[in-house]
Amino acid sequence: DWDQKTQCFYYASGYFSDEGVSTQSEFAKDLCDYLSEYHLSDITYWIDRIKNCDLSGISDRLVFSVPGYHQASRMNKFGHPSLSRLLRDRPDPKQDSRRLFLAQCSSIGSLGDKREESTSKRQPWLREIMCKWRSEAKGRSKAMPHVKVRHLHSFQLVSIILSFYKSISLVRMFYRFFAKIMEFSLD
Repeated sequence: DWDQKTQCFYYASGYFSDEGVSTQSEFAKDLCDYLSEYHLSDITYWIDRIKNCDLSGISDRLVFSVPGYHQASRMNKFGHPSLSRLLRDRPDPKQDSRRLFLAQCSSIGSLGDKREESTSKRQPWLREIMCKWRSEAKGRSKAMPHVKVRHLHSFQLVSIILSFYKSISLVRMFYRFFAKIMEFSLD
């Protein structure tokens, strides 16, 4: 994630205390867990700072993926299994409310350097709807933007927004689901 990937920036404010925080928020725990997965000593400073911030006013949750094969207790900690667990633990919405949750969990990562490569051949529709990504001045033209956003739409307000660090496959999700969303009445 650190090399040739587009990172997501999330801004939140919290009160910093040298004495620590009595109860760590779920958001702070998620963020510390994510940063810990990099296993870099330079990040320890930031994890300690986050643990000493009162972020109790933030009800957001982070759903993140990390490389590797995960077993047993770590199986539901990352990616779509983590998302499934978070949604399962949420209270049920009112029976009369109509909700739609959009999610797309696969990731193509890269189309490859050449159009002849198999991923590019299997998904020709993607070339037609993609924007051209260029950042020559920053040396990032070969970097693939990969932030994903998920949301639960209640037809009155957006109640969940999840940001994922992945490939641009969210374009496909919105491309396919936009027409279906518009079919629902907003009554």
